[in-house]
Amino acid sequence: GGVADVFTGAGAAVSISTFGGGISNSGTIVAEAAGIEVGGFASGNSSVTISTFSGGITNSGTIATGTRAGILVGGSAFQGTLTISTFRGGISNFGMIVALSSHGILVGGDASVITGTAASVMISTFSGGITNFGAITAFSGNGIFVGGHAGGSGASVTISTFSGGISNSGAITAFGANGIFVGGTADFGGAVSVANFSGGITNSGRILSPSANGIIVGGRVSNGAVTVSSFSGDIVNIGRIFAGHGIVVGGLAEAGFSGAGAVTVSTFSGDIVNSGVITALTGHGILVGGVANAC
Repeated sequence: GGVADVFTGAGAAVSISTFGGGISNSGTIVAEAAGIEVGGFASGNSSVTISTFSGGITNSGTIATGTRAGILVGGSAFQGTLTISTFRGGISNFGMIVALSSHGILVGGDASVITGTAASVMISTFSGGITNFGAITAFSGNGIFVGGHAGGSGASVTISTFSGGISNSGAITAFGANGIFVGGTADFGGAVSVANFSGGITNSGRILSPSANGIIVGGRVSNGAVTVSSFSGDIVNIGRIFAGHGIVVGGLAEAGFSGAGAVTVSTFSGDIVNSGVITALTGHGILVGGVANAC
């Protein structure tokens, strides 16, 4: 991937047609930005495009990052366009990921607009799922995040198809956010969409998320929209979840003077099954629904 950046005139572009063979780390990566990233950053009417990436990403070593995710498929768009058409092979972590100011593993990204030109992060097809056998620690972000954040009218993050589900048999610690998150956050007219998610979510390990949710499908908005159109598969806990809320399908929507807020999970096809231990520190063990506020 890369960086495409321009503020006036015609846009700049970074394009990769086909990348085969995947990425594997069995050593140590220490980075201020992302440890491993397939995607990039696009701003000012510019674009970053990856047509096909096959082979997946595997970490059996150590990744420590500062401002961005440990493993990132996607990226950021500030009044630009970031597109990944096809990503095959999934993401597997057997090692250790420590993210100081972002997420452990992120598929999606962040789109923002101040005024004028739209911004978009688009992943058309992601196949292979996300599996954690190791340890993920995120100090201010989510442990595993499929979706993103959109801020400003005309900003959008879209994942059209995600297949393979999410599985944790290791340890996820998210001090400032959610353990596993499918959906996103949106404000000031932004929109996040996960159109088709299949494979469900299974936790047979440990999730520690003391200030948020252990597992959430949905999101949080303030004058924006988050939509999960179709979620197929079960949410299963046979491990331990220690969180503010244990398992949530839904979220929080707030509307203010500048517009409406909506969190929508259109179709959830599956069950929520717990045969493990859920400890909800401040809220619900299992919640289907949420909170809607109008200011």
